[in-house]
Amino acid sequence: MSRQIFLLKWVALLVFICPTSQVAAQTSESSLAYGSLEGNFGTYRGLSMQLHFVSPKRYSVAFGFTSSKRDTWIPSDYRDGFSMPLDHDGMGFRNDPIDFHSHVHLLAGRVIQLTKSGLFRLNVMSGLGLGIFRDVENWRPYIPEDGFLANPYAILASNYNYDFKYRLSPSLMVQPKLEMVIHENFGLSLSPLAQFNFYRSYYGFTVGVIAGRLR
Repeated sequence: MSRQIFLLKWVALLVFICPTSQVAAQTSESSLAYGSLEGNFGTYRGLSMQLHFVSPKRYSVAFGFTSSKRDTWIPSDYRDGFSMPLDHDGMGFRNDPIDFHSHVHLLAGRVIQLTKSGLFRLNVMSGLGLGIFRDVENWRPYIPEDGFLANPYAILASNYNYDFKYRLSPSLMVQPKLEMVIHENFGLSLSPLAQFNFYRSYYGFTVGVIAGRLR
């Protein structure tokens, strides 16, 4: 199961390597295709990437991936140890004592023009997501079996050990996104965001940029 989740997350990331301009070139003159890169702020903080497709009748579909984190409880005398730059767990997250949440989602909705000039529009979307939660738990002091004198390298390690708990959970996601189209290929976005989950719901907002075929 953990290997399948790991592959699912990185396949979603690879989708966004394809430039949105190439995707847009394959669409018709009256349809739209663009990508977005947004910062998430709220219960979790992180980055979100989405690919948007809008039909001539302004029905919209978005496929996205989000990776975010939140602060967790840490013992007051915790001391961070030495770690390698690419020190990750089996899911690809950093091994630091931080709670992570990543999810892929598929949203559908409709674009509503707010101004005749097309400068402002509202992309109202909702849909389903599949999230991976990683929580830090089971804190315990780290004491080398042979003692610090017998194992001098132990002083480079953290003074606590901890475990990671992984959960896989579906969610309902609602995101009415305000888009400001500054240029036919570039714009800005602002959106409240709610993600209702059986394990832990998310509330916040996103701020980002959109690029591709916007008009």
